[in-house]
Parts: sequence; C-alpha cells; structure tokens
Amino acid sequence: MQPLRWKNYSKQGMTIEGVASNSAIRWLNPDHAQVRKSLGEIAVYLATNYDFDGIHLDYIRYPDSPTHLINSKNDKVRFMEYAKLKSIDWPKDIQYKGKHRAKFDEWRAKNITEVVRYVRGELKKSAPNVTFSTAVFGRYPTCIYSIGQDWKAWIDDGLVDFVVAMNYTHDMNLYRELVSAQADTKYRDKIISGIGVNSFEGMLSVTQVFHQIRFAGFKKLRGISLYSYEEYLEAEVLPALELINDGKK
Repeated sequence: MQPLRWKNYSKQGMTIEGVASNSAIRWLNPDHAQVRKSLGEIAVYLATNYDFDGIHLDYIRYPDSPTHLINSKNDKVRFMEYAKLKSIDWPKDIQYKGKHRAKFDEWRAKNITEVVRYVRGELKKSAPNVTFSTAVFGRYPTCIYSIGQDWKAWIDDGLVDFVVAMNYTHDMNLYRELVSAQADTKYRDKIISGIGVNSFEGMLSVTQVFHQIRFAGFKKLRGISLYSYEEYLEAEVLPALELINDGKK
C-alpha cells in the first residue's frame, strides 16, 4: 500500500495505530465498515474471476501486542457505545485487570467476528461453492483475549467451512497438547492442524513433521496444512513423506 493511501486510510479511522514501528505489517481496523466492505469485495473478486477452490483469510485478528497500546481512531467512542458507558478512564480501564477489560475483550472479539461474518456472507452470495476458511491461533480460548479470535464461535455459527490452527512448534509435547484440545468431537472435523515445517517458531526435521502429521490423524482432525511452501519443504520434506507413504503401501 502506498504511503499516501495509508495516510488517507488512517485519517478515516481505518487503520490500527500503536503497532511496533519496526513491524513489516500494516493493520486495518476490523471495527470499520469500509474495511469489512473492502475485504468482502476482494474475496468476491477472487472467487468470481479465478478458478479457486477456496478463499482463506490470514491475519484475521488483532496484533498480538499489549492491547492498550493498539488503538484506532474512535476506538474509545465505539467501545463506550458498545459497553453502554458514560465515562471511562482510557486506557487504564481496558488494560490488564482494568475494570472494563473483560468487556473490551468481548468487543474486540465481536469486531473480528463481524469481519468474518461479512466476508462469508458476501462470498456465499456470489460464489456459494467456494470454500471459506481462516487461519487461527491454536490455543483456545486464550486467543479470544490475546487477539480477539473466537474461532469456535465461528464454527458454531457456520461462518467458516474450516479453520487452520497454527500449531507451529518443534515441541512435540506442546503440539500434542494443542491438538488434543482441538480434538473435541464437536469441532475436530472443522479443524486442520497447521504444522510449522519452516516457520517463525523454527524448522522441523522430516521426522518431526511425520510425527506431527501422524498425531493429527490419530486425533481425527479434518486434515493437516504444511507451512510454509519454500525450498526446504519442496526439496526435502515432501519427497521424504512421499517415500514414507509409498513404504506404507
């Protein structure tokens, strides 16, 4: 996005401010109607002009940084309207253990959910056969409070065809913990386990990838997703997994 366009978006209250200045990512405000409209238009354009099987939303969340430092224009006013408050000590009352923190978490989660709901609605009107999915933090319900992602509610309300839980870790015990918590019979057929083959969290060996795939299958999740598609995955991991699969046959 060009600086002038970003500046214009910021003036309209469409951006999230307070994100670390060295962040490579610029965040749009999920509580802004024009942001929802723009995302819906992009999803519909892609679904109706290209032969895609699905549309997937990544980074559909708030930044995972201290939330009282991340604000958008009019956040205070909009939150007070939502919480039906006549006064507030901002940001003290929405900080960790602040008197209105629980309501603030609820409001943020509502904002993200409304983006998902809107994009889903627009997409299904124009391309009902295109699958709709989202990337989510795997640890639930912690992700509701940290980044505003209430993804089990999205599944309950039929807003997504499935979610990809970013279970990115080289720690097999942690991976088992995350996947086991996701394996509830009510949700597991809507959850794909994201495996961080080469992610920010580190690089997995072929053996580690195999064991994580096998555990997700043992817990009967819908499937697995390997992140990210780079040379290491293509040249080393996938051929090795193919050999393992051929050996099993």
